[in-house]
Amino acid sequence: MTCYNLDSVLSNIEKKSGGILGVSAIHLPSLERISYNSTIPFLLCSTCKIPIAVCLLKKVEENKLKLTDKVPITEFDLRVGCAMSTLNQLDYTVPVQMSILNLLTFMLQESCNSATDMLFKLVGGPKTVTECMHSIGIDQLRVDRTAFEAIGDSEGVRADPHCTIEEYKKLASKVPPEKVRQSREQFKTDPRDKGTAEAMTDLLVKIQLREILSEEHSSLLLKVMSHCKRGIKRIKGLLPSNINVAHKTGTAGGYTNDVGIIDLLEEQNHIAISIFLRDTGNTLTNDERIIAKVARSIYDYFKILTILK
Repeated sequence: MTCYNLDSVLSNIEKKSGGILGVSAIHLPSLERISYNSTIPFLLCSTCKIPIAVCLLKKVEENKLKLTDKVPITEFDLRVGCAMSTLNQLDYTVPVQMSILNLLTFMLQESCNSATDMLFKLVGGPKTVTECMHSIGIDQLRVDRTAFEAIGDSEGVRADPHCTIEEYKKLASKVPPEKVRQSREQFKTDPRDKGTAEAMTDLLVKIQLREILSEEHSSLLLKVMSHCKRGIKRIKGLLPSNINVAHKTGTAGGYTNDVGIIDLLEEQNHIAISIFLRDTGNTLTNDERIIAKVARSIYDYFKILTILK
């Protein structure tokens, strides 16, 4: 199999999807790169939580924060967009505190928006995260808004960030359907909170190679990501069941994403991979299947390459 043939495979998958596909993959340790629309900006959605995690852990290494630090949580810290086991399910009629490590785990494994915005607050906000990315040479990832701000913009809701979920939902229910439609279209074309598959993969490589974080914190980050509860039918969907993937998904406004590190289980061989998909008009199930096909195609290519070498 050649890169040209793989490019044809990806092009065929994109055509059948009806949408736009962005892919970047790098084999480690060879550093061979696969690129397909890899420099087109896509909405990061919740894949932005990896840059947040990196920024947080760098502050830990600078002794500005400790993973054991306890953070108080109130009902005013909660955010919509959390459907599984998240901070939103806790009882706040009694005082609640949680360690930064547990907040990090909720953010990456459950994609909890409540935990995300609490960590945003601790690191200094979206601007600090973007500046952190620039400082390590990742220039094509923009983190501009908190989860609260991004969700509000996508739904046409203007609310005080200190409101409760119930208060937010009341405001959202009053937004006219046409306003919601317009807001969602504007959200998709907004240049904020976007990044390229190439930049995201470069970040993943730096994490895997321990170039930006210590061995301890790199391993911690990858371990937490390897237990991601979302998107098991995306990158992992068509891979062998014994293959570990440390990944983070993202889903919003016609975008379906998954990015992570695939462990090839042979002599420290890995694949750093970012797959972004938008505007297919299909169901989420179909979009996840498309991502799975892309991941399997790249896995097979590098697996064969490893055998031939």
